[in-house]
Amino acid sequence: MSFENSEANNDGRFPIVPILMEYGGEWAEEGMGWRKYKCPFHGDRQASASINTEQGVFNCSAAKGCPTGNAVQIIMKEEGISLGSAIERAKAISGSDGSPL
Repeated sequence: MSFENSEANNDGRFPIVPILMEYGGEWAEEGMGWRKYKCPFHGDRQASASINTEQGVFNCSAAKGCPTGNAVQIIMKEEGISLGSAIERAKAISGSDGSPL
């Protein structure tokens, strides 16, 4: 599965926080730039990841297998589903209709 898909790369239209919370992440204030965040994809005691709620993206630099990217890319990797299915899943989790943020 390739995460180089241009449509998935440009799909930062879903808020990232509800998606990360779905996988065990903590709440984070929306509308903020880059900041440290505890990665929900491995046993993080201290924040080893970064989140940007303005751009709707997440990155973990500590563990090799952690997903990175926007909401749709994370769902695609974690659930092994297609782009269309990931968009529908992002809508359901976030309560957003997918309108640009």
